[in-house]
Amino acid sequence: MARLRLAEGFAVPSDRRKRIRLRVLVAGLGLAGGLAALPLVLPAPDREEQVAFYGEVRRQYGPTLYSQFYEESLIRHFFRDRREGFFVDVGASHYQIHSNTYFLESKLGWHGIAVDALDEYRIDYERFRRNTRFFAAFVSNRAGEMADFTVSLADKRTSTGIEALLPELVADAGLTHLRIPTVTLNGLLDGQGVKKVDLLSLDIEGAEPLALEGFDIERFRPDLVCVEIRELTEGSINRYFARHGYVEVDRYRLLDGSNRYFAPPGF
Repeated sequence: MARLRLAEGFAVPSDRRKRIRLRVLVAGLGLAGGLAALPLVLPAPDREEQVAFYGEVRRQYGPTLYSQFYEESLIRHFFRDRREGFFVDVGASHYQIHSNTYFLESKLGWHGIAVDALDEYRIDYERFRRNTRFFAAFVSNRAGEMADFTVSLADKRTSTGIEALLPELVADAGLTHLRIPTVTLNGLLDGQGVKKVDLLSLDIEGAEPLALEGFDIERFRPDLVCVEIRELTEGSINRYFARHGYVEVDRYRLLDGSNRYFAPPGF
């Protein structure tokens, strides 16, 4: 099949201004670790609020151990270190490095499902993540097809099946082109007998809107969705959650400019 494109209903307005992201260093805060890197998203919330919230999260949950940015700490903050939940980690990648769910499983007794387009991660999930079921697939809005998927050998985490993002791939070490079977989240979860999801984490390099099209959020009703955001997908992702009555945990933008966090009203 042709390389997947975002569905028409997931178009982003052409006049959307590009977000500017900076990283700044903030010293002190009376916390261990000395300097703390905080993301600043322009236009930024009040800087003092950002610093205060960072201090609150660090005091309660310590430094982030495994996720790439602050995902792990914010997820722990949302669930207040709830034990024995169920997660679905789409775009899971390495079993531990830059993982949004390794802490939940190893420290808090959670279990769940991990999905990645690259089957090479399976062996370590089976060895080190005994409470996680790993599936190699491209999560989309249609199942039973084959998606063209381009792997950046320089940074496999940026690999994508979305044509518009191909120019962003790091090609220094070369690119590999694969054909990956597609699944929908509905089909995958139904096949595993899943009735309820506590955490849904989506980081699939621009394919997040396609994955959400194939997910019945009102049936599985996740308590929290952590979804990677970019200019290409922001508008469609926001509209999806608004249609289904989810609201953004906007306070989390203070620490994480790469993702958005959505929950049912009254979270």
